[in-house]
Order: sequence, then C-alpha cells, then structure tokens
Amino acid sequence: MSMPLNQLLALCGQVSAETVDALSREMQAQLAQGPDEALKPALKNASIPLINSFIQQGRLSDCLQLIHALQAHTEAPELTQLRAELGQHLAKATLRQTSQQALAVSGQLISGLSRPLKAADYQLESDIALPCRIALVMQGPVLHELSFTLETLKIYSQLYPTLDLVLSTWEDEDLGAIEAAQLPRLHIVRNAKPSVPGPSNINFQITSAKQGLVYAIEHLQPDYLLKTRTDMRMYNPNFLLDMLALLDGFAARPEHGQAQRLLIISDVVKYMMYAVPDKNMFGSAREMWRYWDQPLDARAAAKLSGGNSMRSFSQEAPAEVYLLRNYLSKLGWPLAETLGDHFNVLRDLFVVYDRAAADLYWHKYAYHLEYRFKHYAFNQILEEFGFNDWLRLQSSRLRLCDSEAIANAPSNKPITPWIQAHKSSPGA
Repeated sequence: MSMPLNQLLALCGQVSAETVDALSREMQAQLAQGPDEALKPALKNASIPLINSFIQQGRLSDCLQLIHALQAHTEAPELTQLRAELGQHLAKATLRQTSQQALAVSGQLISGLSRPLKAADYQLESDIALPCRIALVMQGPVLHELSFTLETLKIYSQLYPTLDLVLSTWEDEDLGAIEAAQLPRLHIVRNAKPSVPGPSNINFQITSAKQGLVYAIEHLQPDYLLKTRTDMRMYNPNFLLDMLALLDGFAARPEHGQAQRLLIISDVVKYMMYAVPDKNMFGSAREMWRYWDQPLDARAAAKLSGGNSMRSFSQEAPAEVYLLRNYLSKLGWPLAETLGDHFNVLRDLFVVYDRAAADLYWHKYAYHLEYRFKHYAFNQILEEFGFNDWLRLQSSRLRLCDSEAIANAPSNKPITPWIQAHKSSPGA
C-alpha cells in the first residue's frame, strides 16, 4: 500500500543516507500511479532532497533513474539539464575506470567520448542559420533500437529549423512513432524493395537514396543535398556550415566537367582503389543527382569473391566501387587502374570532411570504437583516408605512397616495407 502523500513529502524533507532508497522507490511508485496534476509540482519539489542525497553519495545511476521517472510525468527543463549533466558524468566515470583497467592489463592508452542519445539532451546551437536551401536525405531501414532514427531526425530538426528532412525508407516499415512526432519539415518516401539485392545489398542503397533525391529535387528544390543513413548521426552543430565552407574553399577543376566538387566523410580506406564512402555525401543538387542516378547492379551477391588485394577487390567493383566507377564513366575519366590514379580522383573531384570534425557516430559494427581500424603496430592497408591526406594530395611535393605493390598486396598484411621504400625514393 502506498504511503500517504503528506507523509512522503514530510519524510523527503528529512532524507538521510539510510532512508533515501526507500523514499525514492515510494516516489517512483506514486508517479507510476499517475498522480493528479495538482500534486505533480509537490512531488517534483519533494524529489529535490532525494536527488541531492544521491549526488552527495556519488550514486549517479540511482539519481538518473529517479529523474527519468519524474520526467515521464512532469515537465521541468531544469531536470532535463541535470539529467544530461549527470549522464555525462556517469559516462566519463565509467570510461575512466575502463581505461585504467585496460592500461594496467594491456599497456594500452584508451580515450573515449560520450554523446547524448536523446534530442532532449542535445542543447547545442549552430553559429548561424543556413544561408541557402538544403535538403537532408536519410535513407535506409528505420533503426528502431533506442529510437535512434527518430532521435536523429529530432536533433537535425531542432538544430536547423529551415532544413528539409527526407526519410527514404521501405513500404513495410513501422513509421508510427516518427509520424507521431510531427516534425515540421519532415517528408517521408516509402519505397518498394528491389527484387535483386546486388552485392553488399547495393541495390537497396541505390533505390532508397535515388528515390529520396528525386523527391527532394522535385518537391523541395534545394540548392544542396546531403545523403546520409538512418543509423548515423552527426553531432557537430555546424556540420552543414562546414560542408558549405569546404565546397566554397576548394573549387572544382572545370576540365573534369564538375560545376562543384562532391564532399565525402573520411571513412574511406586510403588504398581501396576507386572507392569513396557512399554513406554520407554532400554537394549541389545537380552533382548529387549525377552521382546517384545509378542503374541497379544485376549481379548476384555470391558472384563476387571479395579479392585478396585492393586491386582485385576494386576490379570486381563491389558496392562503393561500383558507384564511383559509374560516376567516373559519366565524367569521361579514363581509368588507369593504378593507385596513383585513384589518388588523382580523390584529389580532383572530391573534398574530404573528417569524421572527427563532423562528430560522426555510426550505430553499427564496433560502434563502441571511435576508430574501428586504427592501430599502431604497423602500417596497414585498411588505414583511413582523412582530410590531412587529401590536403597533402593538393601539394606536388608531399605526395602519398602510391606504390603499386601496396595495391597488389594481400589485404591482411603489413605494408610498412613499401612505406619505407617510398620514403627513400626520388621525389618523396
């Protein structure tokens, strides 16, 4: 039987370390019963001593549990801010303990980053409003886990009020929660799934990306388009402004037939020939359509062997390689099938925006790792290609290692010997 409310309120004012657990449980039980609106302010005020007691004892997880219960029944901005701050403190404390244990056991230094899951806990503002019309096309299956896709759409909506959002997904998706959110500039495109998935399910991406872009161009008439995924999120409050600045700062080379470059985020593998990341791409509406107006890949997924080297992998043209090779064909770019030519494509046609600068989070694979492939034991083929690499390509005297031996090397072998040979070669 629940404690009388007046007794609960009186006891909360005299809380101690010995009574805080019982009072917190009783408080949450009273809230779960759905108290009258008139009583909610009293319950919120009575919870303050309990929250303070948990904080003084360093019991942040118990404190957060009580705040979650309060927020489910009361509107209090100060609770939202407190929950965000306590959540960050708890995450940092957990990371500190984990990093200390890892250092003691493995001799490895670990750093981490905590990011808010919910839009309500994301309170950053962009420096300025968007200076032009931009549409963000988010493609793929809705990630219902943690309401990730919905919360991402909410963050973008509150961050850029004039940004048009296009969710391009499948006919059989449950979109009830997203539609109920009634985001003001959200447009939903439902697509039939392709009958042939293609290697690495590339036809699913082509279909949802292409149809999302078609809708945006025909109905929203944006100057620029960002194509992204339902399982990715950018936390930098100025990520779209950064993208515009990079395109403004690095003009296209007119001899290649582009009015503007395309911008990609730096999860591309440096030595994967004729591949650029297809997950996130930004550019003018005209150039984005030219890139993503792609035919479906009629090949069966099992047809590709995967190759044992970057060269054989590229020649089979899976997924992102298939897309880029088709785009280069449209531009009339003569493929030399060399690592050096691959670097020329990156240098002349694209701009690279660092994943760290975008503050990009991908809720897939090893999402607990900030850099999935990075290690320091030896140079490896799966090294990430970042803005620093792209910037060096713009210099004729700071060239990257473009040894064809790397393109032919088994993908699981160290490439340090070829890096060392490159350093001593003429012009390096």
